[in-house]
This record gives sequence, structure tokens and C-alpha cells, in this order.
Amino acid sequence: MSTEDRVAALEAAVTKFTGALTDTVETLKQLIGTLNPLVDSFRGLTEAEHETTRVVRDLANVVGALAEAQTRAARELGVLVDRVAELAAAQSRTQQELQTLAGDLRGLRNDLDQLSRRLSSGS
Repeated sequence: MSTEDRVAALEAAVTKFTGALTDTVETLKQLIGTLNPLVDSFRGLTEAEHETTRVVRDLANVVGALAEAQTRAARELGVLVDRVAELAAAQSRTQQELQTLAGDLRGLRNDLDQLSRRLSSGS
């Protein structure tokens, strides 16, 4: 094989390789074109996932705050129940004392009535 034949064969091989390379580049461009919308969709899903994560975190914070508020409210309710029980006991004692005083007043009135009758009959 002569040098010219070798150069011609090399040129043919380079041309064939260049054609195959061009075809490969075109195929890759098509694949990239197909992948771009998928990548954009993935970005959208990733953003949605981040937003969902933020919402879930915010909801967890709200639930935590509500639990703390419920605990405080239960504590305060317990204090109020104790105070109401104390007031009821005090009211019961006051009522008993008032009944005792009413009895004492009736006794004093009777004593005054008797004294008044004695004074009236003795005059």
C-alpha cells in the first residue's frame, strides 16, 4: 500500500470518525433536550419538598406551642379548681357562723323580750 493509499484510508477513517462523533453529539443534544424538562421538574419537586418540609416544621412548632399552652391552661385550671374549693369551704364556714349568729341573736331577742316583760310587770 502506497503512502497515498494510506493517507486516503486515514482521511476516510477520520471522516467516518468525525461523522460518528457528529452523530453522537447530536444524540447527546437530543438527550440533553429530553433531560432538561426532567431536571426542571425535579427542581420543582425539590422546591415543593423544601416547602413541604417548611410547612411540616411550622406545623410541628404550632403543635408544640399548643401543647405548651394546654399544659399551662391545665395547670391554671388546677389552681382555679383549688381556689374554688377553698372559697366553697370558706362559704360553708361563713354560713355556719351566720347561722350561729342568727341563733345567738334570737336568744338575745328572747332575753330582751323577757327583760322587757319583767320591767313592764315590775313597774
